[in-house]
Order: sequence, then C-alpha cells, then structure tokens
Amino acid sequence: MKWKPFLLFFLVVLVGRSIFSIFTKSPQTNRQYLQEVIETHTLDKTAKAVMARIKDNPQQQPLSQEAWEQMEAGLIESMKVRAKIYVESNDPYLDATANDETPKVLSTRFLRECGVVD
Repeated sequence: MKWKPFLLFFLVVLVGRSIFSIFTKSPQTNRQYLQEVIETHTLDKTAKAVMARIKDNPQQQPLSQEAWEQMEAGLIESMKVRAKIYVESNDPYLDATANDETPKVLSTRFLRECGVVD
C-alpha cells in the first residue's frame, strides 16, 4: 500500500508518543527501555492504535472485521518478534542512553520491518 507522507509521519509520531509516555523515569539504555516496552505489552497497544488509524483513513478500502482483526494480530506478532530479536542483538544503539528520540527510532524500525511504513 502507498501511504501519504503525512500519514506515515503521523503513525510514527503516534507510536513513538504512546511508547514514550509510559516510560519517563530515570535514565536507562535503549535496550532496557525496549525490554520494558516488551514486558508491559506496549507493542500490542501500539499495533492496535496504528491499525485503528489505518482503518479510519478515508482512503482505505473497506475490509471485513475479520480481515482487520487478522491484520492487527499479524502486526502485533510481527512487532513482538522483531523487538525480541532486536533486544537480544549486539547493536551498539541499544547500549546508548535512551532519550526523546528512542521511541521514534524504535517504532519506525519495527513498523518498517513489519511492512507498515516505507
């Protein structure tokens, strides 16, 4: 699917804000932050919010409720799998201190890997 640039930006901001709003405490690494996101099921909530926005897009073709539920479940699973793989990786970014950009970086990464954004 082709998404308009403003919709992509909106989705990334929405995901990033929803993830970041939960974790505004003491400094932690990006790895610790991502681990908390996984443990608190924030990825589930994020995927549901993204799918709700996509579904509400007036340019979206109508689909059955079952199709939407399958797509949502698929996105949730995809984001969880990718997050777990990434948190166990040796990526140096994960050892840096988490900051305001962390939610945006992580959400963009997972949404891209799951095929939601380009």
